[in-house]
Amino acid sequence: MGIIFESGDKIEMQSFVMTLWMIWHARNKLLFEGICMKTEVTVDWVRAYLREFNQRKKKNENGAGQELVKKWQPPARNLLKINVDAAWSEEKAGIGIIVRNENGEIMAAMAEGIGKMLSIELAELVAVSIGLQWAKEVGIGAFILESDLVNVVQRLNSREVDLSVGHVVDEVRKHGDEFQ
Repeated sequence: MGIIFESGDKIEMQSFVMTLWMIWHARNKLLFEGICMKTEVTVDWVRAYLREFNQRKKKNENGAGQELVKKWQPPARNLLKINVDAAWSEEKAGIGIIVRNENGEIMAAMAEGIGKMLSIELAELVAVSIGLQWAKEVGIGAFILESDLVNVVQRLNSREVDLSVGHVVDEVRKHGDEFQ
């Protein structure tokens, strides 16, 4: 394995790591769900995933993709930080929410599937909405909410009408107003 990482190019390393991950995934499917994935399906999945990964990476390098927040920063003293994130594919989406204090200690966390979403932006907006609802349910008072998707942050900070996801933006703002 050391030879691959020492002499292999970046694409070979990506393929190797993704193949290992997919083998692990196939093993878990068999072990926990009784589903045996065919080798051809696994190979096709790895190729398709790597192709999509490299296309998105190229878009980001050209400035056409989303900008990401680089490093987590702790909130001010006596505040909590709620980080929300969404994972998206054309078939399904899921969200993750984590609450940390000023020392970076995890106070609460959750993850759940949210079904089929039309875009990553919509999935991230739903993550923000659920994060705000959850904060209210568990009694979190003073906090900062952070998303890593710049488009979503800009939409929420703007007062412009957005017909594509405006209804979700309005819902998020309504939940946010409940804390003020």
